[in-house]
Amino acid sequence: MNKIDTGTALEYNEQAFAKVKSGDFTGAIKDCSTAIELDPKFTAAYVNRGLAKASLGDLPGAIKDYDTAIDLDPKYTVAYNNRGFAKHSSGDLSGAIKDYDTAIDLDPKYAVAYSNRGVSKLSLGDLPGAIKDYSTAIDLDPKYKLAYSSRGSLKGLMGDFPGAIKDLNIVIELDPKNVNAYSNRGRARANLGDFIGAIKDYNAVIELDPKNAETYYCRAGAKHSLEDYAGALEDLKKAGELGYAPAYEAIKQMQDQ
Repeated sequence: MNKIDTGTALEYNEQAFAKVKSGDFTGAIKDCSTAIELDPKFTAAYVNRGLAKASLGDLPGAIKDYDTAIDLDPKYTVAYNNRGFAKHSSGDLSGAIKDYDTAIDLDPKYAVAYSNRGVSKLSLGDLPGAIKDYSTAIDLDPKYKLAYSSRGSLKGLMGDFPGAIKDLNIVIELDPKNVNAYSNRGRARANLGDFIGAIKDYNAVIELDPKNAETYYCRAGAKHSLEDYAGALEDLKKAGELGYAPAYEAIKQMQDQ
């Protein structure tokens, strides 16, 4: 081919992006590769191919594509963010944070990069740093469901159960079918002694995910605290049937009492 058909390259890249969104990652890689053959300096095609490769577990291949995109455009914020995500998934947490730092330097209002950096900071044990990043992401995007969910879960782990519930309430308002939000709010409520509220949340989890064994176990604990021993035993048996091994020890303890 003597002349680059950039219009066709754009079309292939657009097809690839649509395939990424639909989950056809193999097809996306093929279309991105065609776009790159047509236009070897098409940075967006490298980023989309990297995203598809990462989704298929080819993290080294994804990072290589992001490297190329950054070499072609050193100010490509999305490429830094995506490479940071791939590095995090590869276990290179410090490298991930460095890429997120660069993305944020280039675009201080890039909420996704703050949220992703918070995840990496959490993995490194920097809990206050993670909370700060999640909070910044939320300030920038008040409807950022994942940032609220991450901050709420972390607040629960840190013992700030009222704060956790507040964040998780927002997640549920934004996404009424968010299983993790109901589960984490149920745990926070149980830790505050609100066992009725906890059971209500666990009921919602089970309605959305009837095979969630751990939730049956947690609901059993809340029922036990309310002296509903028959209900607790029934939930423990169901948790055991679904493969949650700790349920059998709890059943034994109840029977020995």
